[in-house]
Amino acid sequence: MIFCSFVAYNPDDHRREWAERCLATLSKQLETDDVLFRAETSGRSWEDCLACKVRLACSALEFADDFVCLVDTDILFRDGWVKALKEFLSPYPPGKPIIAALPEWTADGTYDFNEEWVIRQQIEWGGLPINQPRFYLNAGIIVVSVGAKEFVRDWMAWTLKASALHEQTALCYLLHQRGEQVKVIFLPETLALYPPFPARL
Repeated sequence: MIFCSFVAYNPDDHRREWAERCLATLSKQLETDDVLFRAETSGRSWEDCLACKVRLACSALEFADDFVCLVDTDILFRDGWVKALKEFLSPYPPGKPIIAALPEWTADGTYDFNEEWVIRQQIEWGGLPINQPRFYLNAGIIVVSVGAKEFVRDWMAWTLKASALHEQTALCYLLHQRGEQVKVIFLPETLALYPPFPARL
């Protein structure tokens, strides 16, 4: 499996050290046939970084045999996380178009697969009209199958359409539009994210 991560923090940003620690915990778990693609764009705007993240997924899919996993750098991966992810994905054929991610956080820190106010708020913030929203995904961990290459190219195009278009809003918008063309899998809570950056290390 190919893992991709995007480091967007300058060397003097305290979050940079935390990001390095998170990626180190991931690297230690990789097996011999796994790869970690890491990209850096210090000094770029937040909006530019979102497009770079999706571009990284597009590139990785050209080399992948099964799945590409995009991970943010604010996740301190538990021991055995990579193994658990692979075991969870094992029943799914990578040749089919598949997107797997965690459902969005709700205000009390739990997950809710159908928290409609969260969905509408995010979609409208991205400027995308959507009727009868069914889900909203957290973009901290996104797994993409090799069968979803064309979908990811479209995801890239929508992410580039406007600077205010969050990459996860573009992702959810497209998944809603594509209906049954792409299988959406909710990752289990055992693969959930840790809390984000501490104020200082």
